[in-house]
Amino acid sequence: MLKSLGNWIAEQAADPARRFIPLFLLYLAAIVWFSFGLETWPGFMEKLSESAATLCYWMLIPFTEHVSVSKTVVSYDGFNVMVIGECTGVMEFMIFGAALLSYSVSWSKRLIGLLIGIPILFVFNVIRIVGLLFVGRYAAEMFDIAHVYFWQAGTVLVICGLWMAWIRFVVQVDGRSSLRA
Repeated sequence: MLKSLGNWIAEQAADPARRFIPLFLLYLAAIVWFSFGLETWPGFMEKLSESAATLCYWMLIPFTEHVSVSKTVVSYDGFNVMVIGECTGVMEFMIFGAALLSYSVSWSKRLIGLLIGIPILFVFNVIRIVGLLFVGRYAAEMFDIAHVYFWQAGTVLVICGLWMAWIRFVVQVDGRSSLRA
């Protein structure tokens, strides 16, 4: 059993295209394990949640005077949403980061992907929260469906699309893949 597992790992490691999935899972596990430490950083997740809530407020204020923010709670005309750590995009950053790290390219291209991708994912999450505020305010019975199904599926699509855009516009040169062996 262990010998066949060792052979499988060796086969995967020999080919960059086949190496991606084991590396992705390894990086994802390492990043998630590291992320548990984020909770111990004094106020890190709370500050990130407050930042997301404040950005939601600033996105809505040009359109309505019925919006307010208090720390991590955004209120829109009587409908309240608490922005918790899971709503900040941290998990999305981790998944995207693991995908970038697993792809066999130079570290500079990975860094470009992280520097562009993480702010895009953060802004996407703020837009997601604003969308949920609208759903909660105007169709409260649809809030759970929008939150659990629509936006989670949308988030997966955004992560995949962002990763594919990174491959297309940063990794590939002149239409050729720069995948290293």
